[in-house]
Amino acid sequence: MESKVEGLLIHKVVQGDRNIVAKLLLRSGRIVSVIFYGGQGGGKKIKPSVLELGFMLKIDLKEGSLKSKDLFAAKEWEVIWRYSQIRFDHEAYYLLCFYLEVISKISTQDDLHDKNREFDKSLEGMFRVLSNAIFYLEDALVKKAFNRSTHLSLFVLKLIFELGINPQTKECVFCKQDLKKLSNIFLVPEHGGFVCSSCIDVSVNVKLQDMHGGGKDLFDLFNNVFAMKFQDYAQVPIFDKELNHLLINYMFYQLGLEKNSFKTIPFVL
Repeated sequence: MESKVEGLLIHKVVQGDRNIVAKLLLRSGRIVSVIFYGGQGGGKKIKPSVLELGFMLKIDLKEGSLKSKDLFAAKEWEVIWRYSQIRFDHEAYYLLCFYLEVISKISTQDDLHDKNREFDKSLEGMFRVLSNAIFYLEDALVKKAFNRSTHLSLFVLKLIFELGINPQTKECVFCKQDLKKLSNIFLVPEHGGFVCSSCIDVSVNVKLQDMHGGGKDLFDLFNNVFAMKFQDYAQVPIFDKELNHLLINYMFYQLGLEKNSFKTIPFVL
């Protein structure tokens, strides 16, 4: 069993008076569940708790499993990266919680008993997106350059790319016209790409006036942000709330998720 792991704390619940059961996203891009005895802090020595959402932890697990192969007990742990400003900005903290809720819902369990697990790097992008999103969220606050819309759209776009569910951005899904030459296009999640105005009525069977605008802006986002690094967040255009709705609707549709199942949605849109 892999006994030394590093991961981001993405979910936690208190068990009893002082114990915490938490989920961590490991560098593998998969999650493990760990119980931290005394992790809530307190006690006779009034120890503080360092187990905060979004913190990066290094954990030494007890050999063997606890109750089942999917729940492990932490023997020792330490924080190897933490934020300081996110907790003081309610919009940034809501955004952090949204990041963690999305990752928690789409992540798969890691098998620390698998001797060959280190060779599977297929999901490392999940960890890369989340760790960068949190780090540069904190960075923006430190530099007083935080904009909720910018960081929300960048996180969603990067996650879409890493999951391989990005839409068709070269030509109309139906008529195959070059999208760069069109000024009136729409992102249609059900068809996995952009559709020109001429094909909306005929192929999508939706009236043009019932479609949400902003397709051209989303098209530009997908094409421009693909090669952009998280550290260049200041270069991401600031859009209104409706465009982020469209972007999130697209991601949720591709992943089979229901927007109303997310507790954090009302606080970030």
